[in-house]
Amino acid sequence: MSEAALRGAARLPGALRFTVLHACASKANSRRLVRGRHGLMSIKSPAALAFVAAAARQIPTLPVPLDGPVALWARLVYGSHRPDLDEALVMDALQGRLIKNDRQIVEKHIWKAVDPRCPRVEGIVVPVQPALSDLSSWSARR
Repeated sequence: MSEAALRGAARLPGALRFTVLHACASKANSRRLVRGRHGLMSIKSPAALAFVAAAARQIPTLPVPLDGPVALWARLVYGSHRPDLDEALVMDALQGRLIKNDRQIVEKHIWKAVDPRCPRVEGIVVPVQPALSDLSSWSARR
């Protein structure tokens, strides 16, 4: 994501900016199988758990999280080109902090960048006008 796009999104009404100074793990590729009381279960890897913990410390919790439709702009900055671009853990981390539920995210703008010295996630959550996010009203206007 260009700095201009990030600055532009930050100027939108109601924009909430956040940064997590930790590499984001892929939710899909960072699961591991462990044996539990009822057989095998899939749990998050240590890398995914570390990102979730860092996000919990660094993303502020609003007194009343947003509860309407939102757009997410996020730049996932990895330490190398190897990791897949996967914002699922970022969306999970926003839940209960800036938004009530990640199902509220109706629009996403996600970019990958590389900085071996400072992997991080930079993002902005912006409320979206309900009329624009409602697919039935969108198709009716076409």
